[in-house]
Amino acid sequence: MATSVKPGATWKKTNYPSIRNPDFPVEVAGFETFNNAHLAAVILGAPFVLVTILKLPFWSYPVLTILLALPIFAAYFTYGSQFALPLNNRVQTPGKKVEDYITIVDPAFQKYKGKNRIPMETFFEAYFDGKL
Repeated sequence: MATSVKPGATWKKTNYPSIRNPDFPVEVAGFETFNNAHLAAVILGAPFVLVTILKLPFWSYPVLTILLALPIFAAYFTYGSQFALPLNNRVQTPGKKVEDYITIVDPAFQKYKGKNRIPMETFFEAYFDGKL
């Protein structure tokens, strides 16, 4: 299947055997949306808030900062990668119908034929119940 990329896209196909090219490359959030100031504010601000709320002595701030820096760092990146929006979507997707990807077994789900979208929770429950 050949992937067609819209004009102006920055994605280039690689010819390295060890690197698999994606079927539909979409530019997602990366360094353009990352902000070092936000990361520093969260890493330095969260321990300060804890020290202030719990009324701990000031010497506990550097200790809490050292102890919480790595978990806060991980949480920051997890949150950022889960909820960041794609920068652009210049890749032309196939636009196929739902039936090209799944087989609808239950007649109650016939309303989702064609290009109608299935809500994620409904899809999840129906898939594991064997209705799709």
